[in-house]
Amino acid sequence: MKGSASSTAALAIALAAGLNACSAGGGPASAGTGAGTTATGGSTTGSGVAASGGAGPGSGAGISGGGSGDTTVASGSSASGTGSAVSGSADVPVKSAPVTAVKGPDVTFTEFKVPTNASPGGICAGPDGRIWFLHQDTGPSANGAITTTGTFSPVYKVSVTNIGPIAITPGPDGNIWYTKQQGIGRMTPAGQFTEFGAPGGAQTAGITKGPDGNLWFSERDVDRIGKITPSGQATDFPISPNAGTGRTPADITLGPDNNLWFTETTANKIGRITMAGVVHHDRP
Repeated sequence: MKGSASSTAALAIALAAGLNACSAGGGPASAGTGAGTTATGGSTTGSGVAASGGAGPGSGAGISGGGSGDTTVASGSSASGTGSAVSGSADVPVKSAPVTAVKGPDVTFTEFKVPTNASPGGICAGPDGRIWFLHQDTGPSANGAITTTGTFSPVYKVSVTNIGPIAITPGPDGNIWYTKQQGIGRMTPAGQFTEFGAPGGAQTAGITKGPDGNLWFSERDVDRIGKITPSGQATDFPISPNAGTGRTPADITLGPDNNLWFTETTANKIGRITMAGVVHHDRP
């Protein structure tokens, strides 16, 4: 009987503790350190584990345990499903990703009025640190230069033709090279020019420095690509020997493959010519 009474008392205490833990109305439970177990109305001295009561249909106080030291908090769940568990831990703020404003580059336009009526056309960075440009206006036929701070050079006249210089590029020899009506010109940084006739008197157009140290240019009226050495020796190559004329090569530039690439205005094609003068352009 004594054993049975002890078991009955222990069962009653356990049931009371379980009911209070499930249906207690919102009081957080705390416990101290030690080796005891939290019970209704108090705790043994030492380290206890506190339970927090979840919301339930009944009312009641949370289970608190006395004692001292560190406290461990456990969250309880609602017995009826209509309440929320009360956690003893502090709320953790939700952090959002930082917003970083990225400023775009500033764009500034600065214009410098050409002192003469040049009607400027082609432009390039010269080997002397200045910017060189063409006078498309033939009064006079000339080239010009401007420093990066905006100081213009004198007018550098070239030979008189019906149209002004057409295209311009820095040369491998420290000079400026340009195309003109039926010719190619070379101008020193001091403005002294030497001009060479195009092969067959062709009308020249674009010009660029090639990887072979020569100047390459287009001949639009005869459908040929020309090459001239810094000393002035010129040769040219037909774009398509078997396809007739009417392609009108215009601008030309050095490609990343060390070939020359050019536009064909009338044929609506892009052409490529190797240093050996082999033209490729008839791909679909």
